[in-house]
Amino acid sequence: MTLDAIDDFKIDKDSIYYIKEIFLYLMSKSRKNSKIYKLKDDHIWIKFYEDAYTEEELIPILEYLYDNIGTNANQKDKIDELKRTIDYVLMIREIEYRWAYDALMDLIIQIDEEYTNKKR
Repeated sequence: MTLDAIDDFKIDKDSIYYIKEIFLYLMSKSRKNSKIYKLKDDHIWIKFYEDAYTEEELIPILEYLYDNIGTNANQKDKIDELKRTIDYVLMIREIEYRWAYDALMDLIIQIDEEYTNKKR
């Protein structure tokens, strides 16, 4: 991922909608005692599903939902697809660390310049 890609990253509303749809599908195909089925009554899921969250709450909500997907051998492909989509949306976290990437790049350039000068 480049710094430009980090700067340009935006949360895609279609991805959020898609995450909701896959969750609903998996809930309908899961046992009543499964982690994902139990999310139906979870206040965090309801908040997410009803779009009753702030932009700052989205990342922790998605992390929570991700941790509560569970497993289902019959729906492994759908679960993997859901996890990939959530991982993609969670890339927004990288914006918070942009300063660290800038500092790291500056250090690498400085080290390279010193190494090149000493090599001469």
